[in-house]
Amino acid sequence: MLCYINTPVHEDQLLNTNTSAEAENQDMIQTEILREGNSLQKRRRDRNQLGETFGATLEGELALQSKDDNQKVSIQSDLQTKWDVFYRFCRLHSVTGTVTGVISVSLLPLTSFSDLSPAFFVGLLKAVIPFAFVNIYVVTLNQLIDVGIDKINKPYLVLAAGEYTMRQGKVITSAFGIMCLVLPIIFQSPPLLYGVIIHFLVGTAYSVELPLLRWKTKPLLAALSIGLHDCMHSIFSFLSSVTFRNMCSVDH
Repeated sequence: MLCYINTPVHEDQLLNTNTSAEAENQDMIQTEILREGNSLQKRRRDRNQLGETFGATLEGELALQSKDDNQKVSIQSDLQTKWDVFYRFCRLHSVTGTVTGVISVSLLPLTSFSDLSPAFFVGLLKAVIPFAFVNIYVVTLNQLIDVGIDKINKPYLVLAAGEYTMRQGKVITSAFGIMCLVLPIIFQSPPLLYGVIIHFLVGTAYSVELPLLRWKTKPLLAALSIGLHDCMHSIFSFLSSVTFRNMCSVDH
């Protein structure tokens, strides 16, 4: 006759066994996490020690680039981005018409190819720069004042898009406004000074929100402003060229 003896198993013993198993599992998980973390840190450290990353050549082949090369590329990309923002804010494409007009009109007083002297080109440069600067002042001032409207109608513009802060826009506008007035005084050219002042005042009246101003909202005054803008640099550039040519003739 077989006798079976049932050994009682207490609940406390089962609980202790389960707790020990869970603790071992947690220890194994923590150990695995630490091992993976150490491996990742080692890979990063090795990569930094190598100081090289993979790039691509113009032929599509893989090549090694040093960290210095990557920094140069980053600097060039940053400068290119800043120039693009500056170019679009100053609307330098609009300066092309002003520069072309000044050059064309300045050639009118010339009577022969011998007049195309270094002194002539110096005088031409003295006429181009102030009118280019006052042109930039006018277009940037217009963007500063219309930034609220541009956020709705022209959100791609620099100030409306937030690529420049209002403070940056004011600094750039003020700088060009001051330089366009100071340069004719330095060059001692009354025609340039008169032309720049008229252009400056008309451009300001076109945009600023003051009583009797903001001519862009009045059709007749807006047309007058645009016409004066196109005429001022032509007339006074011609007078400046004649004056400078006469001064060169007296010197000779």
